[in-house]
Amino acid sequence: MKMSWILVSNSNTAHIFSTPRAKLLNGDEGKILVFIKELEHPKSRLRKHDLVTDRQGNAGATTYAAPNDPVEVERELFAHEITSALEKGRINHEFDDLILVGPSHFLGKINSCMKDHHSLNQLVSVQINKNYVTLDVEQLLSDLKKHL
Repeated sequence: MKMSWILVSNSNTAHIFSTPRAKLLNGDEGKILVFIKELEHPKSRLRKHDLVTDRQGNAGATTYAAPNDPVEVERELFAHEITSALEKGRINHEFDDLILVGPSHFLGKINSCMKDHHSLNQLVSVQINKNYVTLDVEQLLSDLKKHL
């Protein structure tokens, strides 16, 4: 039976579920989403001024490196962490296809990270640009079925 992993994420929380693909597509009732893992990245919730120090760096007289937005840096770190977890599942043959759910800005970061993992990228069957992280499992399942 083909298994799907469903990643439901935003910039600071990710939930990974597993489901038999056929049951998801056929609209079978019952508990078909099995919780696999939760990843959290609390630093992504912080504001920019909470992530940077007040100290000036030693930039030198002639060189200047444009600062990166610390919030975006934390979000990218989290996207890499998520991608690593998904890649580990792929290597262990835990799923046959992958459904990505999240706000478009953050899905873009995940897609960017997945470019380095061609085999993982090929398993993505559906992307849904919605922030469903706070939904309970029943509501998540109901909303997912609308997009499949």
